[in-house]
Amino acid sequence: MLAAVVGGAAFAGFREILIAPAVGINSLADHDYIRVDPKHHKDLSQRHPSWLAPGCTSDSELRLPSVNHDSFPRVDEHIVEPETRQEMVRGEPMEALPANPPHAERHTDLDYVTRGHVAPGYVVAADLLTRAGPGSNFATDVCVRKVGIDPQTGGRYLEELAFEVVAEQSLQHITVRAEDLATRGVRRIIVVFVNQSEVAEWSQAERRFVPLPINGRLEDPTLMRPIPIRALLDAASADNAVAAALRAKDNPWLVRREQDVSANALARGREEGREEGREQAQSQALLLVLRGRGLHPSDAQRQVIQASTDSEQLERWLLMAGRVHSIDELLVADADR
Repeated sequence: MLAAVVGGAAFAGFREILIAPAVGINSLADHDYIRVDPKHHKDLSQRHPSWLAPGCTSDSELRLPSVNHDSFPRVDEHIVEPETRQEMVRGEPMEALPANPPHAERHTDLDYVTRGHVAPGYVVAADLLTRAGPGSNFATDVCVRKVGIDPQTGGRYLEELAFEVVAEQSLQHITVRAEDLATRGVRRIIVVFVNQSEVAEWSQAERRFVPLPINGRLEDPTLMRPIPIRALLDAASADNAVAAALRAKDNPWLVRREQDVSANALARGREEGREEGREQAQSQALLLVLRGRGLHPSDAQRQVIQASTDSEQLERWLLMAGRVHSIDELLVADADR
């Protein structure tokens, strides 16, 4: 059982740590990230039925200090050297280190899924350096922003949707970044917790990461189609989601492929129809020849003749119909071949 520390006060019984800006916690490993005890918190699915962007109306008393956004530097006014591993968080220099396989693989899938789902008018970027605050200049793993130049700043647009992959980083590390991004104006911050196989969204109102349901979908104006949460955790689900998103975009290659499949199916159907028509004509001709010779098939014999879909067999029967003495002889003789 863990204690929650909010604004310097501790509350026993919570099973999730809530961090306020003034709280100093040296090390919170990823495995400390667990869901809230329902005895001490309302059902989150009721409070966020549509998984709205954090910052929506909440009964939480936690609030960020008021910020004058006009005082922010431009998002591309950097205090670290771009195209290096340098980053800065609240005045503290940091180095962005290469990732281990679990983080790197999930990051790749995240790029892939987000790029496939992005809506027209938006662009996806990986490791895009952003001035998140006066003393913060760092990159998220993946982000989505408007295409073009922001007329208010003369620089690029601030990202609206940001993703982070967390494997070895501490909860404190990612929490501080989420706070800075949200304060800067980034609308939504989504985190993929690799070790827990969990996806969560930062809630600025509640000052914590709210888990998203594994079978849910991430809906956002920046996306052409909602992203299934499972697609952020599973490669096969990612493939399916991207294929569906590309089709929703009327991807030219997929449209041509579907058109080719439809055309081939139509041609095959027509050919099968012609074959069926030929066989029906052959069986009808056979019955006429037999009737002309005074040979009248029983219902069972007629059914055998009309049920035949073998054009060559029907042709043999037609050739034999002029010399057999009974319909049984016709059918048996062909069966003995």
